[in-house]
Amino acid sequence: MNSNDNLVKIRSNTKEWSETYFDMRDRIGSGTFGVVMKAKSKSDGKVYAIKIIRKEEIMTTEQIKNEIAIQRNLDNEFIVQLYDAFEDRQAFYLQLEMVEGGELFDLMDTVGKFPENVARFYAAEIICGLDYLHDNGIAYRDLKPNNILLTSSGHIKIADFGAAKELGQDGRTSSFRGTPGFMAPEISAMGNQPYGTIVDSWSLGVVIYTMIYGWNNGGALHRLSETPINYDGFSHAAEALLWHLLNRDPNYRSLIEDIKQHAWFTATTPERSPIEWSKVVNQKYEPPYIPKGNGKYRRTS
Repeated sequence: MNSNDNLVKIRSNTKEWSETYFDMRDRIGSGTFGVVMKAKSKSDGKVYAIKIIRKEEIMTTEQIKNEIAIQRNLDNEFIVQLYDAFEDRQAFYLQLEMVEGGELFDLMDTVGKFPENVARFYAAEIICGLDYLHDNGIAYRDLKPNNILLTSSGHIKIADFGAAKELGQDGRTSSFRGTPGFMAPEISAMGNQPYGTIVDSWSLGVVIYTMIYGWNNGGALHRLSETPINYDGFSHAAEALLWHLLNRDPNYRSLIEDIKQHAWFTATTPERSPIEWSKVVNQKYEPPYIPKGNGKYRRTS
């Protein structure tokens, strides 16, 4: 066992689960892995999200141990916090920060097309979250609107680290992980081609494209498979940004840290001022939508 394996084992240690720890309430999410429950801790009285992962639904327990090991070590405003992890014979139980505002996908499905200034707000916060992960040697590998949650105040948090990978010293991996339509071409080709954090740039490009084009506008992901990609209705700056993100050759694709300096974020136009990244990091920009519950949102500007 190498030193990296030892580190994963230490970080992923779980406690024995007991139903006496939490008062389980509403189901707030579900998937092939199991369910996410809203729960109140009987020890501190706080409300958490408990992600219940059935062991019979996963290929190996190591993938969950990896998820726990990675997320337990993260501390960032744009990342869902993992507080603790438990298990019994049937399942793993992840005690997570409760994020009340639903998924970015829900907002996209409700609103339709985002004006570019709205898409830019969400893209900027996502970039700050990804930048933090990359600085810590982690490729996220599953960026999509369903994995981006909204807080009650409207800011984003990146959730679900089941596909994340802590990269080795060479900063590369070659495993097949992600969601079709959002994963980078070098992953979907399944040719065991080594790749690094640059795969998250592609997924970010897909998210930005679908925000501007409109998720429910029909065929957004199909349009991205066309050559060349159709950018009707996009500003020149947005098209140029997406050219850097959606380049099929990873050698010509821009890193997340470099995208911050692109004109789509930095240029002054009649519609917007340049992004100040320190204000993004400190959540000083007012979110364009505030979740009100039951799939409703308040537009702020």
